[in-house]
Amino acid sequence: MRRVYVLLLVLAACFSKPKARCGFLCGPTGECPTDYSCVSADNRCHLVENGAPVDSCDEQQVIDAPLPMVDAPAAIDAPAAIDAPAAIDAPAAIDAPISLPDTPPPPIDAPPSPIDAPPPPIDAPPPPIDAAPEIDAM
Repeated sequence: MRRVYVLLLVLAACFSKPKARCGFLCGPTGECPTDYSCVSADNRCHLVENGAPVDSCDEQQVIDAPLPMVDAPAAIDAPAAIDAPAAIDAPAAIDAPISLPDTPPPPIDAPPSPIDAPPPPIDAPPPPIDAAPEIDAM
């Protein structure tokens, strides 16, 4: 686990934030941040690359991988008519036996199932606020 932390620390130390090519206006006397130089033609701070300010302020898009070559023909070479048979070749019969449910339903005139506890009385007064809690002993 310690190796994972060391690896994460090393990777975090290697990260550098991308810089804008022309991200700032020049200061009143031509000041610019570090790694930038003021170009008076557009009064912007241009990023210094290879010892000189960049010429264009267009941001260059970095592409990770080239676009794939499309090798499919433009014309569709499949036949226009459908060549599959129109008739369904699977049997329509159901092969599983039809049976009754696992348990039979209760008779229609069976008594209702018992309720676990009776409902509380409707007109019962609320318990007092300072009453001790009622704990059922089992």
